[in-house]
Amino acid sequence: MQGSTNLVDWVNVGQREYGNGHRHSKLASTQTTPNTYYRVVEVVVTNIAGAFAPWSLAGLSFQMNDDANSPDRLNFPTETNGTETSGKDVDGFTYSASKTSDSGIEADILFNNGKSNVVTFTFGNTNSGTFVNEDYANGRLKDRGTGIFHLVDGGASNPAPVLIPSLPPAPPVSLSNMVYYFQTVSTPDVLQFRDNANGLEIPAVVEEGNATNAFAYTYSALTTNTASLQVNFGYYGAGGDRYEFE
Repeated sequence: MQGSTNLVDWVNVGQREYGNGHRHSKLASTQTTPNTYYRVVEVVVTNIAGAFAPWSLAGLSFQMNDDANSPDRLNFPTETNGTETSGKDVDGFTYSASKTSDSGIEADILFNNGKSNVVTFTFGNTNSGTFVNEDYANGRLKDRGTGIFHLVDGGASNPAPVLIPSLPPAPPVSLSNMVYYFQTVSTPDVLQFRDNANGLEIPAVVEEGNATNAFAYTYSALTTNTASLQVNFGYYGAGGDRYEFE
């Protein structure tokens, strides 16, 4: 989407939107910006460095986590149908997929038994990455889980996961708009830093009706490769939790 004040000079408004063949609605304010006119332009994007997410899930099979005791796998043999395998159990589903970013793609899954899931895959490279799996019942969020995935060749083999190389040790100046995964068990906790002072935690095990915990935090870089983070939850003063990281 682009905006203009004079129908001559146009600037991009908001984030890039990825087409998926469906109708898409977006509300743009004319009160909070100087733009009076808006238009939509189509841009074909190819060969972007780091654009690891595919445009389609058809033909792909995802190994969810790498736990031998829970070998869950999502298989997408076609553009609309798939199966979930867990041990000897196989559940069929229909789905629709849409690209959410250069490295993200989302699958809205409806199982044959009426259960629905929304799974967001974020690729760290062309073969592996992290996922967020939201489980819905009667239209309400029941559970949210996170973990890692890797693509399985043809859905038949189970190769070792491809590890994402770590970045050089240099703490960021700010955590605003960043997401960190803290993995002490098979499924990591997720801390989402919404701005320079507030965020949300998505625990590895989420109880129904308590999907996220809001927190306030302070952060500072200490040296060239260390930083300090203190996370205080809203109920800390009444005996709640405080996390301290270095």
